[in-house]
Amino acid sequence: MSDSSLSEEERSRRAQSITVEGATFEQLAMSMAHVAAGLGPALALQPLCDGGEHIEVGAWNARAYAEASTRWMVREGVRRQMAAFRAGFGTVFPARRLRAFSPAELRLLLCGERGPDWTRDHLLQYTEPKLGYTRDSPGFLRLVEVLVEMSVP
Repeated sequence: MSDSSLSEEERSRRAQSITVEGATFEQLAMSMAHVAAGLGPALALQPLCDGGEHIEVGAWNARAYAEASTRWMVREGVRRQMAAFRAGFGTVFPARRLRAFSPAELRLLLCGERGPDWTRDHLLQYTEPKLGYTRDSPGFLRLVEVLVEMSVP
């Protein structure tokens, strides 16, 4: 709403007409706070700025709300989740016990295999067509090609 050709009254009227999925800001009754789902009341409300839980969101500060909310979710929210993961992981797998594993082994244990690395030759060599299909059947060869395309490079 930074169009300087509009009068203050017109800008105000336009700001009041902004809706979010058909609801006005007043109907949404939002504050400058992030509401985290699934947490207790003490943790669910995270102010996005000083006193944010008492600052109403309207058309005049919607951009500031969106920026602060994004900043909180990306920075603070993820930081807290990573800290909680690190603490929980450290409880289950103390670092002194993980020293027996190489970084590659830990990655494999935590993340699993990357995915299949199939070649056409491997698939043709190690699969056995059944139910009337042969290694030369068009249907079987299409299956092999699809599986090769799904292979992780």
